[in-house]
Amino acid sequence: MFFSEPAFLFYFLPAVLIGHSLLRGASRNILLLIASLIFYAWGEPVHILLLGASIALNHSFAKFIDRARTERAKTWLITVGAILNLGALGYFKYRFFAADVLGIALDHPRSDTGSLPLGVSFFTLQGVAYLFDVRRGAMKAEERWWHTALFISLFPQLIAGPILRFKTIAPQLQQRVVGLSGFAYGMRRFIVGFGKKVLIADTLAKVANSVFAIVDPLSDTVIQESSLQGPVAWLGLACFALQLYFDFSGYSDMAIGLGRMFGLRIPENFNFPYISQTVTEFWRRWHISLSMWLRDYLYIPLGGNRCPRWRTIMNLWIVFLLCGLWHGASWNFVCFGAVHGFFLSAERILLRSKKMLPAAYGIIYVNLAWWTSMVFFRSADLDGSLRFFKALFFQDVGKNEIVSVTKLMTTDVQLTLACAIVGTMPILKVIQRKSRTWQNPVLLLAIGSRDLCLAVILLLGAMAVAAGSLNSFWYFRF
Repeated sequence: MFFSEPAFLFYFLPAVLIGHSLLRGASRNILLLIASLIFYAWGEPVHILLLGASIALNHSFAKFIDRARTERAKTWLITVGAILNLGALGYFKYRFFAADVLGIALDHPRSDTGSLPLGVSFFTLQGVAYLFDVRRGAMKAEERWWHTALFISLFPQLIAGPILRFKTIAPQLQQRVVGLSGFAYGMRRFIVGFGKKVLIADTLAKVANSVFAIVDPLSDTVIQESSLQGPVAWLGLACFALQLYFDFSGYSDMAIGLGRMFGLRIPENFNFPYISQTVTEFWRRWHISLSMWLRDYLYIPLGGNRCPRWRTIMNLWIVFLLCGLWHGASWNFVCFGAVHGFFLSAERILLRSKKMLPAAYGIIYVNLAWWTSMVFFRSADLDGSLRFFKALFFQDVGKNEIVSVTKLMTTDVQLTLACAIVGTMPILKVIQRKSRTWQNPVLLLAIGSRDLCLAVILLLGAMAVAAGSLNSFWYFRF
């Protein structure tokens, strides 16, 4: 069940909101837990037991670690707990990739990788972080199992993040107030995310899918027989980079909005990454909860930047190779991580100032670096990636019918691209900040019409959903 599906919008969410408004105290948490388990079982009934096992494992091991009397016992328990968490992730996500690397033939067909449990990459990292926070003394283990269960299964962020920390969410489970202003903010934030996903990401996905299908050996579409030219390749790559941002940041906005409707503050996950001037800055703005998880539970334990430069560079490479593998079990994602490991290492060595390049050149550099990695991120395999790079920089790929930019750039795509480019910049935030001092009546009128604009976005989004144009969230596959 997706946030943008009619079943969620018109049945599930209203029922949970009404029930939540009628209850008080701990019963609200019980309701959210039941709703979260129903939400997960609706889309993933086979793997609901895996989610239950993760809850039981992390609740039990956190209590064992907290009560252990010696440091050796705590270390042993955290090691076993982390292995069990990551072992489940490894089995479901990496068994085929590992078998390929080792040259081992498995009994089941490769297509079994399609049964990857929804959200396993996200709730596994949350469980590991919880155990490590208890081990480090950053928090006490939770005694109430339903609080641990709700933390791991909370439906607004269960399937694709943001990745929560228990020490952040635990006080909110104890006591929270659902005020009118907070609920209204949550609704607005949800509608913004809904519009990002349905109106922008899904429109751009049509172009990106068509272009990348040309180099996808598994594609059964007619367009695969076409020739891929440089301008078309660049258009498809730009559309996918923007699609991914609006798809994932849209999901995060919807998750944050849902959280506020229930009185919970879910942390921000994006901060306009496409205006970054270095790749290092980009990763502070993109998928912030994952970047912070990698920093706190992998990079710093490895030594971070408190060691010789060669070790710091090695730490960066380890972190981003694992970051690439976290996104997907294939050589493409290893290359994706390697690209970012290279740029981050190069910046660590060469850039002594965050602003050595003028702002415009820095933004261009970051986007070219990101787009380069997006070829690996989106292509079906390494062969498809190499063919796509060939079209980008060298020569046309294929000898059959030519797909033109003009054919792909329909009016709705042009309008969507323009809105997407504007949406990657904090223009509205600047206007809102300046409006406190500016007294321009036209500007004040535009700001006052915000809710009318949101109503139009909701209406257009609902029409798009009704027309059957919905695509699944991209990060659901991770």
